[in-house]
Amino acid sequence: MVLQYVKLLPPILDVFRKMYCTCTNSNIGDLTEEVIPYNYGRLDKALKQKDNKWINAVLVKMGTMSPSNKVKEVTLTPFGPSTGFYSELGLLKVVYEDENDPLKPPTDCIVKFLPVGLEKRLVLDLVELPKSEVLCYFYLCRDHEKYGMSPLPLPTPRILYADYCQQTNNAMMIMEKINHTLGDQKLPADLDQAKALMVCLGRLHAHYWGGKKGKHPKAKLLNDPANPICLIVGLKMKLLIKKMLKFLKKENDYEPSDVIVNALSSLIPTNIQAIFNYCIDHPLNTICHGDPRTDNVYFIDNPEGSALKYEAGLFDWAQAMIAPCFYDVSWAISQSYDREFCTEHHDSLVGLYWETLQESLTANFGAKAAAKAHYEDFLVGYAVCEAICISKCTLAFESIMKDKKSKDYPHKLKLVMDGLENCLRAMEKLHAVESITKVVNGESPTTEQVRRDRKRSISIRAMPAGFNPASSSSAKVVPV
Repeated sequence: MVLQYVKLLPPILDVFRKMYCTCTNSNIGDLTEEVIPYNYGRLDKALKQKDNKWINAVLVKMGTMSPSNKVKEVTLTPFGPSTGFYSELGLLKVVYEDENDPLKPPTDCIVKFLPVGLEKRLVLDLVELPKSEVLCYFYLCRDHEKYGMSPLPLPTPRILYADYCQQTNNAMMIMEKINHTLGDQKLPADLDQAKALMVCLGRLHAHYWGGKKGKHPKAKLLNDPANPICLIVGLKMKLLIKKMLKFLKKENDYEPSDVIVNALSSLIPTNIQAIFNYCIDHPLNTICHGDPRTDNVYFIDNPEGSALKYEAGLFDWAQAMIAPCFYDVSWAISQSYDREFCTEHHDSLVGLYWETLQESLTANFGAKAAAKAHYEDFLVGYAVCEAICISKCTLAFESIMKDKKSKDYPHKLKLVMDGLENCLRAMEKLHAVESITKVVNGESPTTEQVRRDRKRSISIRAMPAGFNPASSSSAKVVPV
């Protein structure tokens, strides 16, 4: 273990160098070539410049405000931390001289700052989340035509300003304030909202299926072997999993099987990189949002008489990446809902997602493309990805354990414990350890391999009731 920690030193030292070395700390944005005011105090100071010099310059360079227009008045007020674990937020009100600007720049905005706290910054910088979010908004939401990509097939807030600095890893984003119903995990789970999210993800994944709609040259990959985050996560799992399971027993009165406990103690943390590598060039790859929990979703009322009560939109694209579709779905279902809701509706939500994906693939690329997406492969990947979900739960658990005096501690602890239990129940149901063992041994437990080797098909026990693995892969799922 000491040797593993030694391997982490170079990338961690590089992050510290970027954060603290004043000789290279220019903090000039790579996109606007203007200074990035990456925390509340710096932005407050920048907005008080004479004639609103900073904000006028960056908005014109961003292309979000016409060159002939100017900011007349701007007000910044605190908004506190986000509901997530890593962001600090502010509210921004902007008044323009030309209220009829054809570019229609947003007036009521949310500012997303870098988080307070060295460890949070370290995690964000190692996985380049701020940079990733800035890039994603550009190539998915605005400059998609430049890269041969179609626009997002779902609602997402417009961006007023977004920039990052490669030299310092500093970044900041100002986006349109959402005036629709925000997902809120402090409230009881809503089945109509859950259905809207599954349909939203199905359409998103089908839209970018296999990179058929274009691929940004800097698009983030789920598994970057050069990134030390897998090693860090594996080490943290080894150190914290027993404590997490004790909390789970205490808070939820739930204990996983010995098979899963043993896998969590050794097999999974030791081989977390292999689990990520399983996703390389997976046949179900697409562009994923990366963190589609309910807290990152908003809901627009559909007209009366619609099949769904809401249309779902997504924000916070910091973890958007090229990854298999099951990466998003496993995280969304396990981490969005309390354990009772998830236990009751898990299978029907998975079924709705798959049905939407198949219908959207057929509409976008034809029946042949939909037929190549095998439901067996999806379920195996879904089960394997529960291990990745648990690894992310570990980071969240560690974070809240350091802030037990926070008023949000009980809520955040419940989120993590319910999320952990949801993952473990899915692993039990889908026999995930068996699939993970194959992945670690270098096998690729996919439909094509099973058929080619004439081995037994994936256990019918892992399939929702009504699904016939011998039938066409594009057959509709009959959820439990």
